[in-house]
Amino acid sequence: LLEQARQSYVQLREQLTDKSDLVAKDEKLLRLLRNSFLGEADLWYEMQEYEKAIGIYRSTANRFISQPIAIEAMTRSAQCLDKLDKPAEATRAVNQ
Repeated sequence: LLEQARQSYVQLREQLTDKSDLVAKDEKLLRLLRNSFLGEADLWYEMQEYEKAIGIYRSTANRFISQPIAIEAMTRSAQCLDKLDKPAEATRAVNQ
């Protein structure tokens, strides 16, 4: 069930990314795009696929670098690094 949900987030993100000109003009679509990134990463986290979650969290932070969601994504990335027993990297992730 988690994998099915993750695939739905990926599909939604791909569709919204293909329509980036529309998304840029519509706050609801932009919110949906942000949530699709975090939703997928959160599901990877729940499935204990921390490396995959980190990749999506970092993509989220880079894509939305000037928005508060970037801080949230880097914090969650640090939580994954803690789960992987990488405390130094976790600290660096939060301090970026």
